[in-house]
Amino acid sequence: MTKIKIGFCIAMVWMMLAYADSLSTGRSSIFGGVQEGIEKILVEHRKELNATEVMAMVMDAKTGTLVVAASSNVRDADFRPKFSTYLFEPGDLMAPIVIAAALEHNDTTHMSMQTLIDTNGTYRIDNRYTLKDKQSYGEQNVTDILVHNSHVGMAKIAERIAPSTMYEMLRAFGFGTKTGIEMPNEKKGTLKPENAYEKELHRVMTALGYGLTVTPLQMLHAYGVFVNGGKSASLHIAEKKRAVYKRVVSEAVAWEIKRMLRENVERGTAKIAYVAGIETGGKTSMAYMAKKGKYTRRYNAGFYGYAEDNNRTYAIGILVIEPKTRWRRNASLAAVPVFGEVVSVMYEYGMFDTFPEEKVKRYGGKRTIAPLKSAIVLRPFGDYRDSRYGIKIFNESVTLKSTKDKTVRAISDGKVVFAGKSRGLGNVVIVKHDGDLYAVYAILDRIEKGIRSNMPIAKGTPLGEATQLVFQTVEHGAYVDPMSVIER
Repeated sequence: MTKIKIGFCIAMVWMMLAYADSLSTGRSSIFGGVQEGIEKILVEHRKELNATEVMAMVMDAKTGTLVVAASSNVRDADFRPKFSTYLFEPGDLMAPIVIAAALEHNDTTHMSMQTLIDTNGTYRIDNRYTLKDKQSYGEQNVTDILVHNSHVGMAKIAERIAPSTMYEMLRAFGFGTKTGIEMPNEKKGTLKPENAYEKELHRVMTALGYGLTVTPLQMLHAYGVFVNGGKSASLHIAEKKRAVYKRVVSEAVAWEIKRMLRENVERGTAKIAYVAGIETGGKTSMAYMAKKGKYTRRYNAGFYGYAEDNNRTYAIGILVIEPKTRWRRNASLAAVPVFGEVVSVMYEYGMFDTFPEEKVKRYGGKRTIAPLKSAIVLRPFGDYRDSRYGIKIFNESVTLKSTKDKTVRAISDGKVVFAGKSRGLGNVVIVKHDGDLYAVYAILDRIEKGIRSNMPIAKGTPLGEATQLVFQTVEHGAYVDPMSVIER
């Protein structure tokens, strides 16, 4: 038997063990085409990132059902699933949790969404350690602190939280205890005792995601709180097993954190997590790995968040263990693109509602739609650092990659002002939409027959096909972010 076959058999044995307890209550939720489709893209990303492993986990936030637990290493001869056993320091993934704790206990922290925190300069911890942000943003509210990934801001939030409150909230989110998932050898992670948080150093380091360890599934379970109205649902594999719910934070606080995660996709470090037709949000993290008590140059890149349509909400976790490809070493280029492709595979396998036709009928000509179904962002609009070449540019468009249906559709009613070839843009269609909004659909594989200048078109009209679409919007003579134009 070959090594690959041995590894695959080991994976299947583990899968059987993982849901053995669920056989009496319902079939396992982690089998099927979507699992295989996601594993395929994880294998590709592992190779591109030169990573040790890439993991993706998807939980139905409302029921607590784990619907995907996929690894890039599933066919390796020595494969051992790490979803509930791999311990890592979460880094910036802790930011939403600590902010939620501060907002939930505003009677003692005196923090609200409007509270401004000065993040200029440096922050001294116990007069021993100094924190400084890569870029200074001055006074920021809590949303901007999360979006700008301000460590100074997070330290100042942590200092407001009482030691007992910090510990109680970490326990409430499930850290330091097992999730109870039907997987063998689950670890509970490590959490400092309550009296340790009396030291400012430990509260601040916790806010920055160091000094505690979690499993990939523990972190997924914690993020599920934000998209389930502030309640945790017990994590399980059996589809028919009933979840046990526990209130962690108020519905209002959960909604605010969810909104912050969405803003991080819209204007923060996770723009590439945009998926056409689906609302997404999340937080990036690049956390250094320790060896023999010292931090090394090795690290884990993560992106945890959610994806939802009108009816279904999923908590999704991506963890890249030790990516080594230099130009994709930060989380926004290592973990976030994986998230986008995972969501697109979920879309293709029917885990979300169908997209444009129903929405076209529902909203008539009053709202726009995305130009591609379930597209993912390759290059966002605005300031963009090309890590491969080490240069910073301003993108006047957004580049979208089609994941299944290549049909490019008009985002709203309008009139074609140009259709044909243009130097540098290939096949291109330019449409003047309602008001003074012009949309450029460029680098088309082909233009739809019959599309010509001066013809009126309705929202949803096919304009052509594109494997990768360069999409640009101009309003009142100025470039605007296409993502702000598209209604999801």
